[in-house]
This record gives sequence, C-alpha cells and structure tokens, in this order.
Amino acid sequence: MFDHIGINVHDVPAAHAFYTTLLAAIGCREIFALPEHEVYGFGSYQPGFWIMPGRDETRHSGPCHIAFSAKNRAQVHAFHEAGLKAGGKCNGPPGVRAHYHRWYYAAFVTDLDGHNVECVCHLPPVLIALMSWPAIAGYFGLLFLFFMADEKELLERCFGSIQDYFDGNIDYILSRAKI
Repeated sequence: MFDHIGINVHDVPAAHAFYTTLLAAIGCREIFALPEHEVYGFGSYQPGFWIMPGRDETRHSGPCHIAFSAKNRAQVHAFHEAGLKAGGKCNGPPGVRAHYHRWYYAAFVTDLDGHNVECVCHLPPVLIALMSWPAIAGYFGLLFLFFMADEKELLERCFGSIQDYFDGNIDYILSRAKI
C-alpha cells in the first residue's frame, strides 16, 4: 500500500538510537543517512521507515500509530523486548489480539515521542511452522525423490536410505539422482 513513511521526532539522536535497537529485532537496519540533516532511513532492502527533525517546533509529528510486520511470533517478542530496552514504554505485551482476527499476534511500545509502535504477525503458528526453511527443504527433498526416480529406486530411496536423507547426506541423494 505504501512505499515508505517518515515521522518527525523531537530528539533525533535519541530516536535514532531507539529505532536502531528496535528495528534490528525484526531484521531491519539503517540503510540511508544524511547525518548533516539528521535524516535516517531504515529497512531490510530499501528504506521504508524514516525519522527526521521537524522544521520547527510546530512541525513535529503528533502521536501516531506505526505497525511493523514480523515473520513470526518470536520476532514480535524480540521487538517488544528491544523497545523496552531502548527506553520505550510497554503499550501492550506480546499476545493474540482476537478482536482484530484470531491469529493477530502483536506487541506495542510507546516510543520516545509518544508514537504507538506495533509489531504484528498475522500468520497462524501452524502456517509459520510449515513455512520454516527446514520444512521447505523437506518438501523439496520429497518432491525430488518422487519426481526424479523410477519405482524401484523410489522404494530404495524412501526405505533403504531414509537414514542418509535425514542425516543430511545430500551428496548421496544427488549422486543417485537422474539429472
């Protein structure tokens, strides 16, 4: 929906330190900086969240709500802990917010300027587990076994060398593949 968002802060060095700590918990970092203008952009690949000073005292962002996405519930917890460690105040501990939807798992921190900063994971725990890299590697491994082998070899691979497969002996499996 949006490409990036920026907020004006009262104390840029303090906000910079706060958001550097907070956003590292979800895999984001400072990507762009103009220190001479006190402008900083954070993100994973491109700067999607910006902090900067107001041009004058009347131009600071009023308290707003900013929600960052988490890949899993552990990131929501890490985000909340990092926010408190960096000087934020708890505005809602990690947990399910069923009034939004049954898998809405979020935590809230009030930043140094009074902004309500949230971290949310929308995925159900089962789907997160199915999307983890070991599960994905396992799916590809099974697909590889079923589509790259004839019936006799498939039975050998599934039953005769199952231990090699689960021990991570990928060299053995690749040496037996029909490519």
